[in-house]
Amino acid sequence: MTMSVNEEKTDTRKKVKEASVTPLTGRPRQRGKKPPADWPEVGEYARLEYPDELDEDIIVLIEHLIEERGTISG
Repeated sequence: MTMSVNEEKTDTRKKVKEASVTPLTGRPRQRGKKPPADWPEVGEYARLEYPDELDEDIIVLIEHLIEERGTISG
């Protein structure tokens, strides 16, 4: 079954919209924006905000994943 031109445009628009929002929040992605220099590191933040929910091993794992992502993406 082939799609009509309008269906293709709608499908493309849907894909673009899905790619332009963050999966967890549904909010638009902030491209090119960097956090302020005074924001805490992710590990420090996790320890302050989630001391009972997050184990130290999980915090370290998250930090490593973020570091790896930064080296992979440039």
